[in-house]
Amino acid sequence: MKELSIGGETLQVPDSALIAAAPVPCTPGSFNELVCKAMDNPLDKKPLGQWDFKGKKVAILVDDWGRPTPCSEFLPSVVARIKDAVDITIVTASGMHDPMSDEEMERKVGKDMMRRFRCVSHDAGDHTRLSFLGITPLGTPVWVNKYAAEADIRLCFGRIFQHSNYGYEGGYKMIVPGIASFETIMRDHSLNFSDLSNYGILKKNPSRDEADAVGRLVGIDFCVNFVMDFDARPVAAFGGSVEEVFARGVDFGQRNVWGAVTGRPADITLISGVITGQERYLNNPTCYLGLAFSVTKPQGTVIAAADYKNRKRRLLDGFDLDLIPLGELVRLHEKRDWNKDPREIQWAIKNIRGTFYERRVLEAHKQKLFLASSTYPRETVERWNAVAYPSVAEALDTALKLYSDPYVVVIPDPDHAIPLLEYDYSCGTQPAP
Repeated sequence: MKELSIGGETLQVPDSALIAAAPVPCTPGSFNELVCKAMDNPLDKKPLGQWDFKGKKVAILVDDWGRPTPCSEFLPSVVARIKDAVDITIVTASGMHDPMSDEEMERKVGKDMMRRFRCVSHDAGDHTRLSFLGITPLGTPVWVNKYAAEADIRLCFGRIFQHSNYGYEGGYKMIVPGIASFETIMRDHSLNFSDLSNYGILKKNPSRDEADAVGRLVGIDFCVNFVMDFDARPVAAFGGSVEEVFARGVDFGQRNVWGAVTGRPADITLISGVITGQERYLNNPTCYLGLAFSVTKPQGTVIAAADYKNRKRRLLDGFDLDLIPLGELVRLHEKRDWNKDPREIQWAIKNIRGTFYERRVLEAHKQKLFLASSTYPRETVERWNAVAYPSVAEALDTALKLYSDPYVVVIPDPDHAIPLLEYDYSCGTQPAP
C-alpha cells in the first residue's frame, strides 16, 4: 500500500492504484500566430492564401459571445488571404444562444470588420435568413443560415474543448447547432438524452454523429480549430479539412493538454472535487462525477470526496425540474404547445435539458456511489442512490473490501484532467504544425 493525500486526509491505496493526472501544461500561444500557421501549413489542403477567391462569395463562420475567442485578433489575417473575394460575410455561430447586439458583435469581430463587411449574428428562429438544404440519412431536416448556404466557399474558425453532449467542441459543430435553425437543432439535441452524448465521448456519440452528418451535407471548405487549455488559452491550431483537423486537434488535446488515460475500467474510482455548483470550466454541474463513472466498471464504485454545495432549484411553469420523474422531464422537453414566444421556449428547453444531464448522472448511474462527506442531506443521498460516509478513508476502506485485487483510479485534480479509457485517435505521434 502507498500513502496519498485527498481532501485533507492521508489514505492508504493499493500500490497498483493509478493517479490520473493530465500532461504537463503546454505553453499557450497567440490566437493570430496559431491561426496564421494553420492557414499557411494545413494538414491536407493548399495554404489558404493560394486559393482562387476571385469573384467568389465567402462565408467566414466564427463562434459567438458564448465562447471566449477574440476573433478580432485573427480575422484581419484571414481577410488578407481572401482579399480577392467579391463578397465576404462573417457569421457568428450562435446556435441556441440569443443573437448578438451590434455592440457585442463589434467586440467579437472588431470595428474594422464591422465597417468593411457584412457581419451577421445567426438567429436560429429567423426563417427569413434560413435556407433548406435537405435531409440527413437519419431524417434530420436541415435549415442553415442563408449567407453560409449561398456562399461559394465556407471557412470556419473555432475551438476544440470538452463539451457536455458532443464529446468535444470543434469540427462540424460550427454547423449544428452553430448556424442551424431551431428545428434542426432540436432534432439533433433530442439525441443528447443518450448516455453516449457526454463529455469526452466520441465513439458512437449520436449527437456528434448527427452533427457530422448535417455538417457534411452543408459542407465546410476549410477549417481551423485551435486546441484550448483549461484556462481558455490556445496551445495549438490545425487547418485543413474538417475531418483531419478535428481528429488531429482532439488527439493533440487528449495527449498533450487534458487527457489522463486509465487504460481499462476501474473497480474503484476516487475523485476529489465539487459535485454541484458551478465548475470553473465545464458547463455541466455534475461533469466531474460523470467523467468518473465513464472510466469505472458498471459493477464498480465511485467515491466522491466533496462537500455538498446547494444551489437554487430549477422551477418552470409550476414544475420542479429537480423532482419530477425523468420520463416526465423528457416529455416536457418534447412539449409542442408552449404559451411562450420562441426565445422564451428556447431557454425553457435548454433549462430542461441541463437538468436532465445533471440528474442522469446523479440518479441513473449503474455504479455504486459513495459520498465521502457528512454534509449531504439525507433526501439527496437517497435520491442519488448513494451511500454517505463521514470520511474518504471510511468510504475507501468499505469499497476495497468489495473486490478482490481491485484496480483503483484516483483523480485528485479534476479541474485539470479529463479521465479517458484510451485515446480516441492514433495521430498523436505528429507534433502540432
